[in-house]
Amino acid sequence: MKNIMKGLLLISVLSVSIAWAEEAVQEDLLQAAAIQGDAKAQAKLGALYLLGNGVEKDEPKAAEWLLQAANQGHVEAQVIVAALYDRGIGVKNGSPAIVMIYEKSSLEEL
Repeated sequence: MKNIMKGLLLISVLSVSIAWAEEAVQEDLLQAAAIQGDAKAQAKLGALYLLGNGVEKDEPKAAEWLLQAANQGHVEAQVIVAALYDRGIGVKNGSPAIVMIYEKSSLEEL
């Protein structure tokens, strides 16, 4: 019985370790794509930093990645960036750029 329990524990530990390793690889691939200018990867990485999902929450870093994606025309990133400016999350709020970003994103959705 002890051997079965040890075996199950070992399988559980290995499964968790493999899942963590796969997450790290996916994060590295996402980071590489974002650095290379992939707007979708930049937006996703920004969202991960904004929410602290799988990475340490970092609102200024989130805003940087989302702004890069928004500047490339990624509509969802544009809306999020406008909201970040509007609420002062990771950026200084009260920027006149808010209206422009909201308008730009709404025009691109059409």
